[in-house]
Amino acid sequence: KDQSKPPFDYSQFGGTLGGPLVREKTFYFADFQGTKSKRSDTLTLSVPTDRMRAGDFSEEGNPIIIDPTTGQPFDGNVIPQSRISALAQAFINLYPSPNRPGLRNNYVVSPTVTQDTYQGDLRLDQYFTQSDAAFLRGSYIRQTRFIPAPLPGIAGGGDYGTGDTTRKTWGGVLGYSKTLSDHSFNEFRGGFNHLSTDVGVPAGGTFVPPASLQVPGVTLDNRVNGLAAFAPDSYAFIGDPEFNPTYTLSQEMQFSDTLTFLLGRHTLRGGAVVRQSRFNLFQIPQPRGKFTFSGEFTTDQNSEDPSGDPLADAFLGLASQTDIQNITDVKNRTWYYAAFLQDDFQITDHLTVNAGLRYEYTEPTVETRDRQSNLDFATGQLRVAGENGNSRGLIDVDRNDLAPRLGFAWRPGGSEDWVVRGGVGRFYNHEEPRTAFQLGFNPPFFFSVSRFSDFGVTPAAHVDEGFPPVSPEDAEFPILITVDRRFRSPYYDQWNLSVQRSLPWDASIEVGYVGTRGHRLQVLRDLNQPAPAAGDVQERRPYPQYGNFASIRNDGRARYDGAQVKISKRSTHGFWLLASYTYGKAKSDQGEIGLASPWPQNSLDVASDYGRSDGDQTHRFVGSFTWDLPFGQGKRFLNKTGVLDTVLGGWQLGGIYTYGSGFPFTPLISGDPSNTGTFGSVRPDKVGDPSVSHQSPNGWFDPNAYAAPAPYTFGNAKRNSLEGPDYSNLDLYLAKRFGIGKDLSIEIRLEAYNLFNHPNFGQPDPFIDSDSGGTITSLAGPMRELQWGLRLYF
Repeated sequence: KDQSKPPFDYSQFGGTLGGPLVREKTFYFADFQGTKSKRSDTLTLSVPTDRMRAGDFSEEGNPIIIDPTTGQPFDGNVIPQSRISALAQAFINLYPSPNRPGLRNNYVVSPTVTQDTYQGDLRLDQYFTQSDAAFLRGSYIRQTRFIPAPLPGIAGGGDYGTGDTTRKTWGGVLGYSKTLSDHSFNEFRGGFNHLSTDVGVPAGGTFVPPASLQVPGVTLDNRVNGLAAFAPDSYAFIGDPEFNPTYTLSQEMQFSDTLTFLLGRHTLRGGAVVRQSRFNLFQIPQPRGKFTFSGEFTTDQNSEDPSGDPLADAFLGLASQTDIQNITDVKNRTWYYAAFLQDDFQITDHLTVNAGLRYEYTEPTVETRDRQSNLDFATGQLRVAGENGNSRGLIDVDRNDLAPRLGFAWRPGGSEDWVVRGGVGRFYNHEEPRTAFQLGFNPPFFFSVSRFSDFGVTPAAHVDEGFPPVSPEDAEFPILITVDRRFRSPYYDQWNLSVQRSLPWDASIEVGYVGTRGHRLQVLRDLNQPAPAAGDVQERRPYPQYGNFASIRNDGRARYDGAQVKISKRSTHGFWLLASYTYGKAKSDQGEIGLASPWPQNSLDVASDYGRSDGDQTHRFVGSFTWDLPFGQGKRFLNKTGVLDTVLGGWQLGGIYTYGSGFPFTPLISGDPSNTGTFGSVRPDKVGDPSVSHQSPNGWFDPNAYAAPAPYTFGNAKRNSLEGPDYSNLDLYLAKRFGIGKDLSIEIRLEAYNLFNHPNFGQPDPFIDSDSGGTITSLAGPMRELQWGLRLYF
């Protein structure tokens, strides 16, 4: 309560300029916009007290620290200096002193995040003749963001993305159109988009740690140099976060040509598209290595009294887990080809039918150096691209992707008040090359070396000895990424039907239905997951020489059905309105592959995961309006000139109101009761009614309605069976435009975001066995923000 209010500053500026360069021949248009923001979020962390940083755990509230060599408590609950790892002490010395009382949640910090964005466009239009025209457009966006680490100095301790992030986007389009005759027209387009991103680069760049903090076994590389992660459970960790830094390059280059013929009531279009996609990814989970400490070695395994502390294990240099990977990257290339034909047929003056057919073919994604491999499930061996007769892409793709389209627009009886529209079509996706799941992150090109303790007996590693060698021979039970050798193109079938009716006062209403069915969607399975049973997980796997699989399969399914109502009113008498409401249902067995990793809990029974999609929102309403207030010269009230008109006249009020029902989430439980080594989110058993009489951030659902599943079973709670908070937000603006000279005016604006300061809460903690299970600790959007704006017209 005595913490000062975190700062928030936001500014936006820009302008547009356009006109002729050569009269009636050459024209230009340019725009620029910049935004700058500073905002802070308060974080509460746990750090050791000053006495604890010296190995002294004698303060009241600390558990008894057991000496693992004797099984007895350390004298005075103090670890002797002679027993403390020198390397561990160097890491622990990086912790700051607490700035709040207590042994936990005793360090509060509000790091200020800065983000700047600058973007601009330039377009040139050239008219050579009445039948020849071309345009050229270039765009550039540069976004920089800096997220300070929560701990001071090089201690770090932040999440993914902490540090400097820079995104640069270049784009360009060249178009040339030519009228060939009174009945034919050709249009050519060529363009590219280039995005490079550096995420989470330490402030000032990567660095080689001081000698006292260098860990044996860590490879120095200028792209990822920094501090190893030193992570005692229940404390803030020391070091750089996993996956930092991440470097990506994504580029699309596309050429298309479309020829149009006008033949009576038919408008025929045909053309072709060629596109190359490039995606380079450098993203290593733990390139500098990570030590994890659980407290198991300073715990009395034979006593029910609390004992042991993860930080005490760290002082002794006894890690419960270590992780480190080699340093590699992938450079993917994918070619896409398409051809299409469409006929817009005006059957009568009141009925138009649009029919089309599109053919698509996407080559398998290849890595420029053939550094990728895929598992041959028949032999259990890895197939390396370009070796032993293997193709460069390692998969076979569909060559028969035909996508028909059909639509219509009908005015019943030639009515000017009614319009009926509808359409149906098929839309293909293809192998997605832009995820973290790349065949290039397989042996022999990428390997992860992890070591685990055996329940307080033998540590995963002694800190002073560092990490084991990072080599294929030391990478036990590697995790594999696999793709179906017979790749089947995912596709969606979509259809819609709507009826539009004009209304009085220049308004109209539209009622419609939209349906979508997704087939053969790209999803993840663990095809090396054993069935629930007792015994060692690894020994029971179908391929016991490997660990979990990230198996990309084409057998996901999804559906969406939605009813939509839209009311619009054209601007008359200074008032404009647009309002829309959607009632929809979206279901799937799991999310498609993206940046997330949505494994099912049981890859042998994916049907049990079928339910509401993660993005399912049953109700959504959006209403927007603008209103020229009826005050001042020429208006209904105060129709006068002079000072009164200057002060009260000419104001415009506008706004947007958004309401959405809550998104679903899944009740979860930690651990692995099924004993399958699942990568999926583990669900508990439902044993009661999780609803509460009065939902609040302190209790959104009842965790006691769930229980841990019986050993060697999966929970029966349904995926996405709970629903989070609704969302409600009103943004308003008030604006007035002043004339300050011939062809010159200025507009002032006052904008209020979340006008009523309504808190929109985030999702609850879904873990029923968490101390915060069922409670909400975050917001889904900012509280009220006020902004002044100034705009010049000339």
